[in-house]
Amino acid sequence: MDGAFRRAAGSLACAAALWWTASRCDVSRRPALEPARARALWDDAVSARGEGRLNASLGAVRRLLASYPGEPRYLGFQAEILELARRPLDAARSWELFLRVAPFPADACPSLGRDYVLAGLAARGLDADRRCLALDPSKPDLMISYALALERARRDAEAEPLLAGALKQNPNDADAVAALARLLVRRGDLDAAEKITAAALAVSPGNSDVLLAAARVSEERGDFKAARERLELAIRRSPDYGDLYRALAKVLAKAGDDAGAGRARAAAAAADARSSR
Repeated sequence: MDGAFRRAAGSLACAAALWWTASRCDVSRRPALEPARARALWDDAVSARGEGRLNASLGAVRRLLASYPGEPRYLGFQAEILELARRPLDAARSWELFLRVAPFPADACPSLGRDYVLAGLAARGLDADRRCLALDPSKPDLMISYALALERARRDAEAEPLLAGALKQNPNDADAVAALARLLVRRGDLDAAEKITAAALAVSPGNSDVLLAAARVSEERGDFKAARERLELAIRRSPDYGDLYRALAKVLAKAGDDAGAGRARAAAAAADARSSR
């Protein structure tokens, strides 16, 4: 092993040790595990996760990482457990370590950016999605994830060509259709937005995200009846999707149905509460 490789391995081991413990990093004293013991710990980690015992699963994989701090399989598994435990920032940190050592680092994406956003760090999420796309610029789901991050940052002009590029590869991708339709509506191109949503609904007539986007087109055209019908269909398909009720409340208010708008806002709050459990 050459000196540069030893330094890199030592840095990674130190980073893992300092991350999960307060102990002094000493690579020469990393605890060794017999292969049979490592396999047993891995089986324990997987079984515990399947049974919903997240702390036990996390404990087992951390013991594995104490001996193998640069093992991508363990780092990715740890990140997934932390996501299930609703610890997105810790999950993002595990994915960052995964990115350094994994043979296919894009496997951390788009989870890495999403975890930063869930942790309230939108700027880090945007940067993570940018880095992820750089790993594989032709991959549609990475294009969409970065475009959505750009949309959240109100950088629509940069997001639009990415979404268009993703749709060239998969014209029926609901996430790309819905996002691009939102951008088109914001810049006033209702005809283009209606065209892509109509094409997507012809293939998947019950997709809630596309129905929401199509309802926004109808709302902007002043066709509140069509907007309401689309939103009510979407709600029947996705009753816990709070944004659908909020959009419905807006449409009903514009149509003069204040009582209905109030009921929709209350339903949105209830849906949010159900989704957060």
